[in-house]
Amino acid sequence: QGQGGHDPLAPIRRSFLSHLADRCLAIDAILERDDGRGITAEERDLIIHHTHKTAGIAASLGYEDLGRLAGDVESAWVHMPSGHVDVTPDPVLEVTRRFLDEIERVLDEDLVA
Repeated sequence: QGQGGHDPLAPIRRSFLSHLADRCLAIDAILERDDGRGITAEERDLIIHHTHKTAGIAASLGYEDLGRLAGDVESAWVHMPSGHVDVTPDPVLEVTRRFLDEIERVLDEDLVA
């Protein structure tokens, strides 16, 4: 925080958290739609995009765990085949769900603060 208790990053953090909520909903919707039909290339690319954007700034704003998990998820999806995926491997789903849980924790913590 800056002098006088003013946090110069507060507007950036608010914007980040707002976008984070949107990213969480978008990724969760993709996973919910999966239900056995698989993940399309476009959905895969969208997950990679959202996690990359999160990984890029989270740690800089003090969310180290979130940034690390975002990087893990991005890497997991990048290493998946680029076409339609009939069955998403459990480890990829597991790390993605941990990432979504961490987003929810960060957002809940922000509401309390």
